[in-house]
Amino acid sequence: LSAIVLVMVSAVMAEPVSSGAFPGTNAKIAFWSNRDGNNEIYVMDADGSNQTNLTNSNDLYERFPSWSPDGTKIIFTSAGRGFFGGADGNGDIFVMDADGSNQTNLTNDVDSYKYPSWSPDSSKIVFVKSSEIWVMNSDGSNQVQVSPSGGTANKPAWSPDGSKILFSSQRAGWSEWKTEIFVMDADGSNQTQISNHANNDITPSWSPDGSKILFSSPRDGPAGHHDIFVMDTNGSNQTNLTNTIRTCHPCENHSESSPSWSPDGTKITYRRSEAANAADIWVMDADGSNQTKLSDSSKEYEPDWGSVAAPTPLPLQFHQRLHLFHQQQHLYLLLHQLQHLCRQLQRLFLLLQHLFLLLQHLYLRLQHRYLQLQHLFLQLQHLFRQQHSNTSNGYTGATNGY
Repeated sequence: LSAIVLVMVSAVMAEPVSSGAFPGTNAKIAFWSNRDGNNEIYVMDADGSNQTNLTNSNDLYERFPSWSPDGTKIIFTSAGRGFFGGADGNGDIFVMDADGSNQTNLTNDVDSYKYPSWSPDSSKIVFVKSSEIWVMNSDGSNQVQVSPSGGTANKPAWSPDGSKILFSSQRAGWSEWKTEIFVMDADGSNQTQISNHANNDITPSWSPDGSKILFSSPRDGPAGHHDIFVMDTNGSNQTNLTNTIRTCHPCENHSESSPSWSPDGTKITYRRSEAANAADIWVMDADGSNQTKLSDSSKEYEPDWGSVAAPTPLPLQFHQRLHLFHQQQHLYLLLHQLQHLCRQLQRLFLLLQHLFLLLQHLYLRLQHRYLQLQHLFLQLQHLFRQQHSNTSNGYTGATNGY
């Protein structure tokens, strides 16, 4: 009983546990921009305000930002000026804190890397190298190719439960070399094509709850014009969300691509072009309504919406500490009183147990007396019968003698 009381009081004193309900909370949007004549990683608030250059590298070529699931870090690729090349001839994967500090090269070799993306538990990173899908530990170690060779893969992303990887690809033997959307198990097995259209389907993105997939495709517009589509994870129910072809005049240079869900699943950010070689970051509701422009330099690409980082606990003020102390003191007093009550109940239990044993002993003695009386009654009954028999025999003999 004391143990039960201790568990109950401990549960009362414990910190409340968060339900950890998914989806997450919306934070900043990361993207890359060459607004200053140099590709850099930027972040901005969800309404487009506070646009900040995080990398400030001046002579490097940085792209493909991706937030860590907890919102504390960003991975991206960085190379010398020129297309995926430079003095060292490579484009490596880097990681940095959310404020741009502590930039660290994770790969540091002669290969070229694209589209890095975190696993849901932040332990691994999926990326494109040599046109195939690879996975490595979050510190850059243990690189493993997970997609089969023989195609051109892009934009990999883990499913929210970490069991599958989504990507777009042109693959030999699949869809006559069109770019389509594929999904496979996290180890590269069970590769399955989930889109199949005469036009290319690119830049897929999982919904936060894992039930939907965004992608972009030119299927409903003129050549080169992409809209944002959504579909179920098996490829069914494909729906055009942006439908820009119906409202743009002229439409030759209008295109939407690179969609990314907000962590709470209610909004979508994406890249939209309205003129040749010009693109900005937009946002819309998850059903395609309320399309709103967030940036206006016409040189923004590849948005990725981050989650709110877990807050750092603030030190308690004196009055808060005093209040907490009084609460703990009250709980400890309650614990002491409950323990005292437990001891009294235990003593009462022992007394009742002793009384029960006494009553049991008395019952056995009475039962013994009852058996003795029963035996005595049987003896008396036997003697009575004998006496009655003798009396009857004597009466018979006297009658005969007469």
